[in-house]
Amino acid sequence: MDVSAPAWLDRAIIVKEPGMDRTVLAKQLGLIGLTPVPVDGFDDISGENPNARDVIVVGQPKDGEDRFAIAAALKVQLKSAGLFKVVVGPTKTPMGDMAFDRLLPRPFLRAAMMTGISELSPLVAPCKLGKATTRIHI
Repeated sequence: MDVSAPAWLDRAIIVKEPGMDRTVLAKQLGLIGLTPVPVDGFDDISGENPNARDVIVVGQPKDGEDRFAIAAALKVQLKSAGLFKVVVGPTKTPMGDMAFDRLLPRPFLRAAMMTGISELSPLVAPCKLGKATTRIHI
């Protein structure tokens, strides 16, 4: 299995409070070729201007935060390549359409990251016409 993120992905915005888990997650994401961008909470995401070349990784919520409701709102507001939820052990998810694209089990193993990342599809694909490069939406 390839352990490099697809070339069309650029950053991993990590929504997690500072600490060892966030440091390890940032390191692992950096090792697969993504630029880790740690933020302390959901309010800080929009300041990073996420786009179709970014994945968002959501860790443990602060008290009272509903990660699923916030993730559903993020899916509507932002056009990121993927939204991952960090899980520890078996996790209950809401019935029906889950707001997250993938679950990312802890401990953070590159093989598990690559499985989820490799299943993402680019929202924008490069198209070469002569020497100019144009982007088309698919």
